[in-house]
Amino acid sequence: MKSPHLNKYIRVAIVAGVLPLTTVANPQVAIAASSDTKTPATEALSLQSLPALYEERIAKLEIEIRKKSEQRTVLINQIDQLINAISALEDESLNAVKSSTPVTDSVTQINREVETLEKELLQTDTLLKKLQNSVASQPELSIWKAALGTPDTKTHQHLLATQSYLMHTAVKHQTQLQDKRALLEKRQLSLIKYQQDIDKSIGERQSHIDTLLEQREKLEQQLVEISAQIVSGQDRISSLTRKSQQSLSTAHFSKHGKPLRDPVEGTVIKRFSEPKAKGLLKWQGVLVEAPLGLPFTSVSDGLVVFADQLQGLGNVAIIDHGQGYMTLYGMAELLVVEKDQLVLAGDPVGTVGKSVGTDASALYFEVRHNAEALDPQDWLEMRQIAEKGTR
Repeated sequence: MKSPHLNKYIRVAIVAGVLPLTTVANPQVAIAASSDTKTPATEALSLQSLPALYEERIAKLEIEIRKKSEQRTVLINQIDQLINAISALEDESLNAVKSSTPVTDSVTQINREVETLEKELLQTDTLLKKLQNSVASQPELSIWKAALGTPDTKTHQHLLATQSYLMHTAVKHQTQLQDKRALLEKRQLSLIKYQQDIDKSIGERQSHIDTLLEQREKLEQQLVEISAQIVSGQDRISSLTRKSQQSLSTAHFSKHGKPLRDPVEGTVIKRFSEPKAKGLLKWQGVLVEAPLGLPFTSVSDGLVVFADQLQGLGNVAIIDHGQGYMTLYGMAELLVVEKDQLVLAGDPVGTVGKSVGTDASALYFEVRHNAEALDPQDWLEMRQIAEKGTR
């Protein structure tokens, strides 16, 4: 269905004798009609309103910069707090590591003492077994019998008392050693548990440090981005200030000089004057392949004279830059500008849509002077736009 705006332009152009009756739904029609139907009042609106628009944009940018400066200050304070928190945790971890050294040494010493006790217990156990065997067989009495005959009762009692004392002493020593080993092992377990607690606390602190480092990295990235936005905004203010101080005659597209800023980042897949599919027609602009939904922007200051649908190009925006220069942005997924809206270079116009007749997403872009198609690549920076096969 034809746009009512386009129908109006076509009717005016037909009445004026500019267009034949058979011409329909062609971007040349819209641009030619826009050029031919433009009145002095429209031209005055485009030129005389720009200084006020510059001032309005400067005021908005200054507000945005103040807000971003406040955000930057908050980020810097948050980063400083994180740095202090990280430093404190690192000091705590270092102290914990230092405190764990004596514990390790104590555990090692206890291990040595336990090993020594194990040897003493083994010796005591061996002695006990000998004494037990001695009491059971009483070899000493046999020796006395062999040497002295039958020992007297006192001697026999003395030997039995001696054996009993030695056994009692050995058992007592063994019990003491076992008690001491139990205490050492209990102390050892306590120290090991303490060491594990220290290791756990060190691990938890390190995990906390890692989390804080991630937060710090994110905040620093935000700080870089906001700082870049502030610088960009300040540069934009400087540019707008210079423009606002220039005479109206220098605000035209033609006076901006070449190159103009690229409308989108992408790759040229159809060049100017390249034959179309059937070879009967040629491309009047360039087709730039770009991600679906990617914003595209105005290449220069101007007045939106058309923002609607065109058969074969989908959603189309046409911007009048003065002195007969116009740009066309086609195949848009959606447009964010309206007819009679003033825009500045870099302002969003719409988002990239599906290329008509293909599965690719692309922006169709034209540059015209007095309705004559010009090669856009002669006017654009071509910094964000690459030739096909160069990416």
